[in-house]
Amino acid sequence: MKRNRFSEDVAIVVSIVLMLFCAQSCVEVNCPTVVCPTPEPCATCAPWPTSTPTAAAQPTVTPTPTAIPPTPQVILWDDRLTQLGVTIDYAESADFTISAAWLTVDGNWDDVPIWAKKWQNDTLGGAYNAYGRLEYPDGKPTMGAGFVLSWPGGADQRTPETNGWANIPITAGFDWSATAGPYTWAKYGNADKLVGIGLPYPPLPWQIGEMYALGGVHTSFFVVYEYAD
Repeated sequence: MKRNRFSEDVAIVVSIVLMLFCAQSCVEVNCPTVVCPTPEPCATCAPWPTSTPTAAAQPTVTPTPTAIPPTPQVILWDDRLTQLGVTIDYAESADFTISAAWLTVDGNWDDVPIWAKKWQNDTLGGAYNAYGRLEYPDGKPTMGAGFVLSWPGGADQRTPETNGWANIPITAGFDWSATAGPYTWAKYGNADKLVGIGLPYPPLPWQIGEMYALGGVHTSFFVVYEYAD
């Protein structure tokens, strides 16, 4: 029994010695080196999807259309009216619009604008009147048109005479260098108005001299209306 045990121990020792010898011999004879395979590179991982911030929706702004101003009305206008402070008060959505306006001094037509002479008539000789006329597109007068002369505290009206003109005397004077005339003359109804007429104190703006308030220069004012489109 002991013999067998001894044999086993010897065998173990011999095995260890042989293993050591083999290892030593392998180093001396350059045993081939076991090379570990190079690991394959990892595939490039796709980046984790990043959430792109969405821009806040902007409200749609509808541009406001630019208002197109109405085409200015062409008016035949005597510049002497402007020098006296006479103006036009334009009516909103007027049914009747002023197409021409001028004046005469002492009933004299020599100094009126050339375009006004087509209305000259021997019966228009009043030296201090307001004259009004409403014309059809063909230039003929509307005989039934009413005209109103108004002033602070009062008013009066007229209809056209046989010559197609309505007329009414004006008597109040005014200092044109300081204020407008007291009268307004207009077609009855929704119409433009000729504002600031009267008898201007002399001298007139286009004359030379010192002003004096001794009555007023005899002046007549003419206005022609047409039907609005």
